[in-house]
Amino acid sequence: MPFIPHLKSGTSLGLYWRSREDPHKGMFKTPTIRYKALTAPYMHNGIYGTLGEVVDFYNGGGGAGPGPELAYQTLPFDKLKLSMEEQTALVDFIMTLTDEP
Repeated sequence: MPFIPHLKSGTSLGLYWRSREDPHKGMFKTPTIRYKALTAPYMHNGIYGTLGEVVDFYNGGGGAGPGPELAYQTLPFDKLKLSMEEQTALVDFIMTLTDEP
């Protein structure tokens, strides 16, 4: 993986580091959620074993979740305020993005 330089403010340059075109500053490729049903454990440290736990983490505020306090936290602290029915529907939707052979 290539080194991605950061601005002094702590924000990432995004795709600008490669293209050197101003519109790409702060622009990132959003990773796909296709086949996420097959990629447990989840998160960078494998802390969650199910998609339901991941949705619950973000529903509870994401960036304010368990773990060390980081100076440049990039996850929002906003709670999603999803009902249990909405959380289940979200997990069910993600599951539909996995093809069965």
